[in-house]
Amino acid sequence: MGPMQDAKPSPATPRLWLGVHPDVLKLGIVSFLTDLSSEMIFSVFAVFFTTVAGASAALLGLVGGPADLSASSLNYLSG
Repeated sequence: MGPMQDAKPSPATPRLWLGVHPDVLKLGIVSFLTDLSSEMIFSVFAVFFTTVAGASAALLGLVGGPADLSASSLNYLSG
């Protein structure tokens, strides 16, 4: 047997798109869409909470304040 017959086949390498692995590209697209949907929800939350749910502006502040505090605290702690 020659040396070529004993060699194991190499695993298929994925095609890179602009030098980026396809899995990294997919994760980037998912992250973008998640961020986009979160921003869309946050922009209409106050209107929905006060008009549709019938909450007062004070209750909106009581809900939004701790939410902003927790988000800012986690951003600070994570760097």
